[in-house]
Amino acid sequence: MTVHSGFEIPRFVALLGHFALLLILLWDVEAVARSSVSWSKRDDHHLLELAQNSITGALAMALTLVTVELTCFMIGASLFFPRQSLFSAAIHTFSFLCLGHFMADSFHLTYYWVLLVITAVPCLIEIAILFEALVLDKPL
Repeated sequence: MTVHSGFEIPRFVALLGHFALLLILLWDVEAVARSSVSWSKRDDHHLLELAQNSITGALAMALTLVTVELTCFMIGASLFFPRQSLFSAAIHTFSFLCLGHFMADSFHLTYYWVLLVITAVPCLIEIAILFEALVLDKPL
């Protein structure tokens, strides 16, 4: 019988917070696009449309990654991996705080792509754990 590490609840809260904030940002992607463009270029509709398309794609990818990780967590694939739980909680808390700052202040779009790559790492680890459990038949 495995014992829990104590990181499951913070990880769950961080994942849900990150998921909810991504949904909120995706809901009002036009305002997010406006805040990512500098003040002097906000009247350029072509630039705003490019920013909106880029942000929509990035938010959709991030939402997919967080959904995959949340699903794997909920089915229990990596529920009792303390290092994964701690790493995932730290990354998603950091992402949540950065996205909250991005909502409150203007930001450059490059920063969000870096944040997306950082957010992808726990999801890839989650998929590797699920692969080990289901395909390689290693016990969880």
